[in-house]
Amino acid sequence: MNSTAQQILRAAEVQRDYGIELVKLSHTQRDLIEAEQYSSLIEVLQHKQSILDRLHDPSTTNHQHLKQWPNIRKTLSLQERHSIEAILEDTERRFAELAQQEALCTQMLQTQRDQTAVQLKKLSQSNNARATYQSVLAPDTQSRIDFVQ
Repeated sequence: MNSTAQQILRAAEVQRDYGIELVKLSHTQRDLIEAEQYSSLIEVLQHKQSILDRLHDPSTTNHQHLKQWPNIRKTLSLQERHSIEAILEDTERRFAELAQQEALCTQMLQTQRDQTAVQLKKLSQSNNARATYQSVLAPDTQSRIDFVQ
């Protein structure tokens, strides 16, 4: 395998490894959302963001090598092409799984948000009813001055 093909293969492997890590973190994210452990969730999201930043950093050599792929693809042997394409296909599958996990996590968070809003509304209504009831039962504590003319 020529050196350019090796560089592209290695860049594809790094990208796939990022995908593997992101999928693992996404599963952890889902578990934390289910457990309502939001402080830990924030840490996982920050870690995911740092991986995404590295993945999309155009200044990295991996990014530059993968950018060469469309131009160099036809110049490679069938075996070299197949090796790189297999890694890229695996990477695409992982990112598709990641997208599904992200959609699931988004839906879970939206459901939790909506449930919390309903609970807050019920609590507010309960507090308003209690305050109204207490004001009706409370003795009149305001002092009155009657002026007789």
